[in-house]
Amino acid sequence: MATTENSSAYTVGKMNGDHWLLYLTPPQDDVLHPNALASSSFLPPTDPSTPLSALADSLESASLSLPPPSRSPLPPPSRSPSRPDQTLEILMSRLAPSSCAAFYHPSTTPSPSYDSPSYASSPASTDSHALGASLSDSLGLSALMPNATIDSFLFSPCGFSSNAVQGDRYATVHVTPEEEYSYASFETNLAFGTDSDLVEGGPQSLPELVERVLGIFRPARFSLTLFVSIDEEGEGRKRAQGVMRELMKPDLVKTHQVADKILYEFDGYSLVYIVMAAIV
Repeated sequence: MATTENSSAYTVGKMNGDHWLLYLTPPQDDVLHPNALASSSFLPPTDPSTPLSALADSLESASLSLPPPSRSPLPPPSRSPSRPDQTLEILMSRLAPSSCAAFYHPSTTPSPSYDSPSYASSPASTDSHALGASLSDSLGLSALMPNATIDSFLFSPCGFSSNAVQGDRYATVHVTPEEEYSYASFETNLAFGTDSDLVEGGPQSLPELVERVLGIFRPARFSLTLFVSIDEEGEGRKRAQGVMRELMKPDLVKTHQVADKILYEFDGYSLVYIVMAAIV
């Protein structure tokens, strides 16, 4: 019950238009603290072949024999994480037909209004992982995190998913290319305020990353959300305000106009919310 007493639900954006449903609840401790899960160390390791009944018995016995409190308790909850935290999400709809065609399996015929997928020749493999990897490279998705371990998958008859991991940084892409409800999402926790996230060949700023993603999918409409943690000096707040100003530059959104723009401040985080629609 303690975790819900201080929780809050929000509707970000227009109720009669694009909006984002948000639920915030404070953690019991700093989830980014290296010792945050120390209290669960009493749970016994399990073998994958262990029957569920035996596992249930072991968990029940473990819960009845909790160790005494540690002499070094976890630090109390803090307003901001122990390290900078930033999450970007771009939700794109009504993708360009030429962009959608690439996300059809070569054994499938795309929608009649789509051009045929741009395979230079018959793919050497029909394996969905191999096709996904080739597609990630050709579209420039792999270049968004050049040194990451990437797992991409091209579904049959259509659809695409890609997950990239590099240390504690990640990026994920999901695409539904059907003409009636084409949609793509991109999410990452890359934080360009730190030198460690600047990689040769990769985006050098958040606006450049956004521009690259939009260039791949060319949506008629998209919403962008950016969570930025706020430290004691308020650096996260300044970064969020700066990002909003940069994203409004004409050279970044040449074909879209702002439909909604909001800057929220929560306990420990700033949230940038922007909706843009194609200029008809």
